[in-house]
Amino acid sequence: MLIESSFLWKLAFKRLPYILLVIVLFGCEPHGVISVDEKVPPSFNFTGSGTVPFFVVVDLGDEGGDGDNSEKLNEAVLWKITPNSTKAGTIPLGPITYGIVPTGWSQTVPDRGSPPPLVEGRVYHAGGPGIEMPEGVVKFRIASGKVVRN
Repeated sequence: MLIESSFLWKLAFKRLPYILLVIVLFGCEPHGVISVDEKVPPSFNFTGSGTVPFFVVVDLGDEGGDGDNSEKLNEAVLWKITPNSTKAGTIPLGPITYGIVPTGWSQTVPDRGSPPPLVEGRVYHAGGPGIEMPEGVVKFRIASGKVVRN
């Protein structure tokens, strides 16, 4: 019994570094989640962990459209801002109100001035990089003077 118990402890101790590595890799993965309020212009908040390397609002087209405007996606970027430092983009973050550049951020689209107003009948996409943070993006539309998630 003593030999068997000692063997199990040695085996567990040898695997401990691997177990800890898995916990660290999966437990510390950045995970940003976006929320949006109902006001127009909308305000966005990020909860979770990680950083937001940019924030963008894109016009996806008409509500009734087929949504296939990938060729025109760069033209459809209405507003893009980037943090001036990692600290400025660290989650938790917000609120970020459409058209108002937060302290510590810079606007890259449009080059100058305010972005166009959001209008009813269009679908929009807002957030950070969807590949890095799948829950850090949101689709929404304006209906009856309120923001509605799609």
